[in-house]
Amino acid sequence: MATHRRIVLLAGLILLALIRKILPIPSPEAQDKIEVTPTTMSFPPYPPSVHHLLGTDSQGYDMFSRTLHNLLPTYGILGLTAIATLFCASVLATRSALAHSPIARTVIRILHSWVTIIPTIILALWTFTISYVNMAGLRMPTPGTITWSRVHDIIYLGILALFELGRTAHALQANLEESEAMTYVEASVTSGSNAGARFVMHHFGPYMIQCGEQFISLVSRLFGLICLLAFIGLPLNMTWIHVDRWFPHFTDPTWSATIGEAAQDYFENNNVFPMFAPVLLMALTMTSLSFILSGLRRLDVSILRTRQGTNGHIRLRPMVAGMLSTSVTSWWGRNRTASEDTADEGGDSVTM
Repeated sequence: MATHRRIVLLAGLILLALIRKILPIPSPEAQDKIEVTPTTMSFPPYPPSVHHLLGTDSQGYDMFSRTLHNLLPTYGILGLTAIATLFCASVLATRSALAHSPIARTVIRILHSWVTIIPTIILALWTFTISYVNMAGLRMPTPGTITWSRVHDIIYLGILALFELGRTAHALQANLEESEAMTYVEASVTSGSNAGARFVMHHFGPYMIQCGEQFISLVSRLFGLICLLAFIGLPLNMTWIHVDRWFPHFTDPTWSATIGEAAQDYFENNNVFPMFAPVLLMALTMTSLSFILSGLRRLDVSILRTRQGTNGHIRLRPMVAGMLSTSVTSWWGRNRTASEDTADEGGDSVTM
């Protein structure tokens, strides 16, 4: 399967979310409390039907519509978190592998050892039970209402990103060190090229492919963590409303809230219908990310074979070739100067 065809499933999900308002499905805010037929009267939750493709929750909200409504915010939050994590991991990896920074190498080793010894989900559960973390951003806007501010969202995502930072930085560091060990790179080190020139000339193309792989892997792992934490009662954001007792109300416009509500409905009312829509779209999302990751890995393997067959010189795209122009110009200038010096020395010897 061609690499560009692997994004069709993910693009289809995004397209469905964009055209949700013109689809023949109920609004995510519409409640279907009672269904009356000539012979029967029924109450929510409703099973999958023509009117509700994937059923409703106990309040009568269409779960397929609500899940589609929260798809784009979920993808956006995951994408931004993965980009920030990948940027920090890339800085650590390049400092460790190319600049040989002992501090960067130690940080990567410590962070990576966490997720090697203890699963990330266990680390997250342990961290979120700390009172200072769990209560961060807690406020009471009105009497009888307690909510988390966006500060809590940032801390929540930052903790998950920190746990994934070591794994990502370790993979990028290993890729750079393997590339540095190749013969043609060793020759460039011997000839006096600095780390920045070596990165642009030899590592940039394959490193971008590796970054793409790590980005997709990051999104997949963060997505799984957020959904699993929401299912066990630790969503991204939540509000409590006091009516005789405190009732949790999921206000965050992401799948964290969708899955949290569905799980609450399942445990309190033994209603499995709200789980159908989020589980189906989660499975489609993870499948599409797996397709894309597989395509990037095949591309990475083909580039590695090309590097081995051409002694490290890859035909890069024009945008990458433009970035190499500075190095080429500098190399040409040094050779030209050396040639002129040689010619001048030859002319002096003839004159003598």
